[in-house]
Parts: sequence; C-alpha cells; structure tokens
Amino acid sequence: MRNRIPALTLLLACVPAPPAAAQFTQYLPPGSFEDDFASMEKALEAAVLDARWRVGPVHLDPWVSLREVSYDDNVGNRPRDPVADLLVKVGAGVRGYLPVGEDLIVAGHALPEYVWWRDSAERRRVDGRYGVGLFGSAGPVDLEVSAQHIEDARFFSRELEDRVDTEEAALIASFEVGVGRGFSLFARGGFHSYRFLPEADRAGLPDVGALDRDETVARAGLRFRPRPNLMIGVGVEASQATFASSLPGPANSGTAPVLELDYGGSRLTFASDLAWRSLEADGDGPFPAYDEVSGSFRAAWQVTGPLQLEVLGSRNLVYSLLDNYAYFTDQSLAAGVGVSFGSRVGLRVRLEEGSNDYAALTPEARARVDDFTGLHGEVQIDLGPLLLVVSGSETEYDSNLTEFDRTVTTISTGLVFGARKQSPWG
Repeated sequence: MRNRIPALTLLLACVPAPPAAAQFTQYLPPGSFEDDFASMEKALEAAVLDARWRVGPVHLDPWVSLREVSYDDNVGNRPRDPVADLLVKVGAGVRGYLPVGEDLIVAGHALPEYVWWRDSAERRRVDGRYGVGLFGSAGPVDLEVSAQHIEDARFFSRELEDRVDTEEAALIASFEVGVGRGFSLFARGGFHSYRFLPEADRAGLPDVGALDRDETVARAGLRFRPRPNLMIGVGVEASQATFASSLPGPANSGTAPVLELDYGGSRLTFASDLAWRSLEADGDGPFPAYDEVSGSFRAAWQVTGPLQLEVLGSRNLVYSLLDNYAYFTDQSLAAGVGVSFGSRVGLRVRLEEGSNDYAALTPEARARVDDFTGLHGEVQIDLGPLLLVVSGSETEYDSNLTEFDRTVTTISTGLVFGARKQSPWG
C-alpha cells in the first residue's frame, strides 16, 4: 500500500537482496526477512544438490513466478487527482550451476519477467535479473567474481514510496587467503551503476534521474578465526559516488575503518558489518560532510527447536530528492520472534523503531526528522515444488514537519516454483 493512500498489494516476499558491496542501501523494504547468516559457499552447494534438472555437468533449476500482483489507489503518489491502477509481474527463467573441480562453482541466472499495468500502458515493459559468477576456493584462496544486471520497478526510498523503473549493474570481485595461525588477508571491490528511468506519468514529482549515479567501493584488511565458528575482521574501506546529472550533485568520497564480526554457535548466532564512514563532497557539490558509523547487525537465539528470538539494526545514508536536503540517515532497531510448525510452516514477526534524520543544504532549510514504528509479519509454507509466502507490514511515520506524517501498509502473498530454498545469489 502507499504513502498516505491505502492500497492492496499482493507480492512475493522472497525478492533477492541487492548485490553486496554497494556504498549504501537505497531502499530496504520495512521488515525485510533476509537470512543474514547464509554462507555463500554452503548455500550454493545446497542449490546444486536441490537443482531439479541436470544436463551433463550443469545443474539447472527452473524459476516460474507470479512475483507480484498489486492494486494501488494512487499511482505516482499524486497529492491531487489520484489515479488507481493494477500491476502484475510474471516471470519464468532458470538458474544454473556448474561445479568446477571440488571447490569452485560457476553460477548464473536469467530471470526475465513482464511488468504489466492495466491502465498505464506506457509503463508496461520487460524487466529481469541476469548474472554470472565464479564462487568457491582455488587452493588456499577463497574467491568471488560476479556480474549482474537488474531491471525492476522498485519502490524508490522511504522518502518517495513510489515505484520507479530502475536499471542496476554490478561488478564484484573478492578474495581471501590464509596466512597461518587463524589469520587471513582479504580484499573486496565493487562497482555499481544505478539509473532511474523517467516516466510520462510522473509530472509534478521529483526528478528521480537526478540521483543517477555510479558507486565504487573497495575494502581490504585482516580476518582472525580463533575458532571455526568465530570470525573477527578489521580493515579499511574507500568509496566514491559520482552522479550522472550535469547539475551539481551530492558527489562524495571518503574512507572508513571497518569491523566485521561473525559467530555461529549451536544456539546463538551473530553477524555484523560496521564502518565509521567519513565522507566529503567531491568538487563543489552540495554534500554536507558525513561522519557516522553505518552498517548492520543481527543476533539470533534458538530458544528451543521451533522458537527463535532475534535483534537487528541498521544505519544507512540515503540520498534525498528534495531541494533543501542532501541526504537522510535511515536508522532502525528491531526485535523479532520466529516459530516453526513442523518442517514446512514457519512464522516470523518483527517490531521496528527508527528515524530518518535529514541533512540540510542551507541554513534556511527547516530541520526535519521522521520517526517511525513498524509491525511486520511473514508466513512461509513449503508445498513441495511450490513455496507460498504471506506477509504483512505497517509502518507509521511521525515527522516534526506534520505534512510528512504518513502510514505505509502492505499485505502480501506470492507463489513461486523453483524456490523451496532461495538461491543465495540472483
């Protein structure tokens, strides 16, 4: 559902997360239920075993999905003369896995889908997610090299909760090599390109194209594993964001010390990725200096076999579309509970609280802070070859500027073939 205007949304909740190594997360759906503890290597090995088809050495897993059906009372988020429309996303594709030797896997996916609007014919298009990568170990070196291209009608940000046709390209390379006594050296680099496509029916709305940008992020450091289930990593990160607009944009660059923690016990698991980012404007762009800790953490405790408790939090910089602000800091803290009913049914609920604190560009700009609270829930039912997901979410925003008070609600359901165990990539 939409900002200020109620709507009914039917969507598949198991949308893959954006590729890692971006500078910041542009938009994370409230209450997203993502598995922060998934090991890429182990998950890919499981995906190979679960693939339904095999052609020689290649393992193939078909994907067919009615990924989203949504009705919106106010397409374009217009304050006046709202227009309702129906959106359907349907797709079919395949994921493929090719083991190379004992410890390397080549993975790829081609997942095209058609985005259909009932009345807004000019917005109908073919989107999709495409990628190829090499993952695993080559002797003492753990490595990942991957490329992705993603086209999707996404919600833009907490600031503009409207769908925008988005093209994203990503190139990522990383390696880690052991140097003895539990220590290893690691390096990771990523390039991301974001393009937000204008639409004919967006008259009167902010120019989303002003935030078209390229991001480059590089990180290197040292990791220590005193035990097989515990990792402590320290390092340094450098990042740069350049904007495609010819107008002065919030271009910035900087460095950050980083801290990584990962612990996987029999009942307690914890993972975090934190960076103290110091970013400054490149050139004469309107970017107030940013000097804060950002990143995310999640801790989970398996109380009993079917019951799990969790605490998680995040803080991100999100670029603003408003003329008076450069960005806002989106931070949240959540607590949740998960319950399994047998091996096929799972329920998760989260309570979330946070704020969006805006960085003003001029002394005349009014200070703005949007506090928010949210309740989110999800049910997953394994139906054999099909996965049924039903979820709901309500987030209430309380701004010090009352014209930005709003409530965003979603009621979601989806049915997909070929995703009993989601691919960790693509």
